[in-house]
This record gives sequence, structure tokens and C-alpha cells, in this order.
Amino acid sequence: MNDKLKTAALALNAVPIPVLLVSSSGEVLLANRAFENLSAKNVVGSSVRGLVEPKGAQLPSDWSNHWRASVILTACDAKPEHELSALWTEEFNCSILTFAVPGRQHTPDVHMRSQRLEQLGTLAGGVAHDMNNVLTGVLGHVSYLRLALKDSGDIGESLVAIEDGARRAAGMTQQILKFAKAGEGAVGVVNLCEVVRAGIHLLKGALPKNITLKVFGDSSPLCVNCDEGRLSQVFMNLVINARDAMPSGGTIEVTLSQVVLDNEFCEVYRELSPGEFVRLIISDNGVGMPPEVQERIFEPFYTTKAQSGTGLGLATVGTIVRESGGVIECTSSVGQGTRFDIFLPAVDSSEERVEREEEISLPGGSERILVVDDEEVVRTVMQRSLEHLGYQVDVAQNGPDALSKFRHDRHAYGLVILDMMMPKMAGDEVFKRLKELDPDVRVLLASGYTSEGRARSVLDNGGLGFVQKPFAVEELAREVRRCLDH
Repeated sequence: MNDKLKTAALALNAVPIPVLLVSSSGEVLLANRAFENLSAKNVVGSSVRGLVEPKGAQLPSDWSNHWRASVILTACDAKPEHELSALWTEEFNCSILTFAVPGRQHTPDVHMRSQRLEQLGTLAGGVAHDMNNVLTGVLGHVSYLRLALKDSGDIGESLVAIEDGARRAAGMTQQILKFAKAGEGAVGVVNLCEVVRAGIHLLKGALPKNITLKVFGDSSPLCVNCDEGRLSQVFMNLVINARDAMPSGGTIEVTLSQVVLDNEFCEVYRELSPGEFVRLIISDNGVGMPPEVQERIFEPFYTTKAQSGTGLGLATVGTIVRESGGVIECTSSVGQGTRFDIFLPAVDSSEERVEREEEISLPGGSERILVVDDEEVVRTVMQRSLEHLGYQVDVAQNGPDALSKFRHDRHAYGLVILDMMMPKMAGDEVFKRLKELDPDVRVLLASGYTSEGRARSVLDNGGLGFVQKPFAVEELAREVRRCLDH
């Protein structure tokens, strides 16, 4: 399966109606999960002619044209009737066949929910972006004070605690931004024990007093290759679901361990290979689920929470686990509770990312730097931090202001630190104008979101680096020195 079809598979598996992708000759290239649930056999590679039987119409010989008709799905034992609609797409060079049950209104409900989620994502992204700027000021000032007041005893400890809290809040805003803009996370070696520990810290206020949370497992690192933010999303979602399953209170148990999966287990889950895995178990003694509900819990938009649920939580959990190379099992009994077992391929703990070091001596310099940002708190903290390191710093509150200062003395600045999201003139346009004034200008981008298309364009056209908002003085100092020495 090529990359485009893999991308299509991820999207189509979230569609609740059966969908096939077929070639112009009618060969099935891909079947989504809803179609696989209807048909017990693997249909990929089969001809559409062997799967459907039209009512009062002929199947087309060429599927590169639009086609619609009522058909019987002969691929299924019950041979249900569906409304088949085919539409050719040049992007994937295939036809998209959708199967809708006559009289059932799938699309409007799904469309309405999707619109609501899109609006929520846009709103959340805007709030998270503004919060990132606030946190940049908080984290920057705190890390600056920590450096200026080193060896200050209790005060230093308090500053470290504030800095740690700001970093955790920054991590949450990044998760919101990734969700809102569908950005790809940074996949790397993650200690699942740390993810669980941080998640429990964040969940303290979300659990009522009549619910007890217990954690069992080895204190040694249990490392997997995953995006830390998405892994945290899996843990938080399952714990919140466990909470909701115990309206009268109860116990949630979290168990971490490293296990070896044998051939027998991998025969059941053929996408896995025998070897060492990290297992995360989250169980509760709540209301439990009947078998018919268990069969559907990973379906998008399926929910038992009436008006309070979107039906996307467990669907998202399942997708994240699968994309991380793992599997998830659910066992539940009515009145006895529910248990989720997640298995993720283990990696050597020696590969774990090196934790943030306490910097004693930071690289500095005497060059002149222009800081361009529309947020006063961000400009202030960058100016103060860089001046503390010996640099000469000028600030500009928007693009036109920055261009005016740069045009006045274009060879005076060794580096321009440029925000991407600004009123009047966006960062990529400022960068373009700066390059026209001086093709050799050095530019360091500062933004709250790493996957912005505009930021990527600037970096591809001569931008020297990127610093992620919010940042500590140490991160800014290292990146500034690297760009100046380029």
C-alpha cells in the first residue's frame, strides 16, 4: 500500500459507513473498517463485480465516472441492500465507493458533529496560541530569575517549581494546537512511567473524592517509541472514561510492566511480532459494558454518554495505539467493571531522551539583535534575557516597525528573531522583505506551533532556526548562538 493509500485508510477508518477504494477496472484497493465489519472475508484485490449485485442496473465497466444505484452486498452473508455511490478522485487515482443504508440518515448527523468539532478545534487553537504567548513570558521570566538568583536556596526551589508548572502547561497547549491543526507530533523514545506520573498529577483535580487511583509497577524506565503528547492523551482519556463509569465512586487501578509476547499471542494480533512490549493496564470496578457495547466502543461517533459524549475518545485512543505499533484489548462485565490492556513495542531504556540539564554557564555574545514580536511580554522577556547574556537588543512590535529599523541600518543586526503570527504583516512576509533588503540576513523564527506551513516555507528559504514558544532562557541562548555562528 502506497503512502497516499495509507493516509486514506486512516481517514476512511473514521467514517461510520462502509467505503471501498477501487481502480478504474473495478479492483478493490482498500476497504475501510466499516466495510470489513460487514464482510467476514478480505476483499482487497477482489473485483467489485464479485461483491455487489445491482438492482435494475448494470455495473459500469469503467469506474472512473460517477455512478449511483441500489445494490445488494453479496459479499455479506445477510446480503443487505445499500445505496452505492461512486466518485472518481484524481488525487488517489481511484474511485471512492460509499454504501449507505436506505432510509438511514448517516451523513447529516456525522456532518453536523464534524462541523461542531471543527469549530471547537478552531476556538481551542486560538485560545492555545494566546496562552502560549502568556506562558512564554512566564517561563522566560522565571528561567531568567533562576539564572540570576542561582544558589538562592528556598527561592531557587520555588522558581524551579514555577518553571516546571509552566512547562507542563506549555505541554498541554501544544497538545491542543496539535489537535486543532492536526499537526504531527514529535515521535521519539518516551518513558511511559513518566507519562503516567505527569498524567496523574494533571488528573488530581478531575477525580472526585469518592474515587481512588492506585498505581502499580516497576519504577525502572519503561520506554516506547511514540509521540509523548498522544501517549498522554491515551492515558488521560482512559482514566476519565473509568471515572465516568463509576458515578457512585470506586477504584481505578493503573499497572505498568514489561512483558514478552510469544508467537501464540501474535497469532491473534498478526500486526505484532514476538518480543518485548510495555503493557499499560487501566481498570475500574464501575458499571461495565454488555458485549454489544464492547463490540462498538472503538467506532467513531459511537457513545453511550448521551449528550455528554462525542464518540471520539476511544476511537482516537485506538488509532493512536495502532499508529504506535501496538494493540489495545478491552474486557468488561456488567456490574463488574472494565479493563483496558495496551501493548506497545518496548525500546532500550538507554535510548531515553536526556532530561533537561541545569545550565550554569550559557553561551552569550556582544552582537546586536532585533526582536520582532507583537506581544509585549514576549519582547520584554527576550530583550531582558539576551541583554543578560551580553547582547545588544532592539525590539519591534510588528512587521512594518521591524522593516523600518532594519532599513535604517541593515548591516547593524547580526540576527533577527521573528515571530510568525503577527497583525499587519505575518512573519513570512516580513522575512521576504528582509531578504530583499539584505540577502544574507540571519533570521531565527519564534512560534508556538512547529508545523505551520508558513514557518516551514521560511526555513526552506534561508531561515536559520526555530525556537518553540514557550521557551526557557537556556533554549533561547543556545539557538541564538548557533544562528550567529552559522
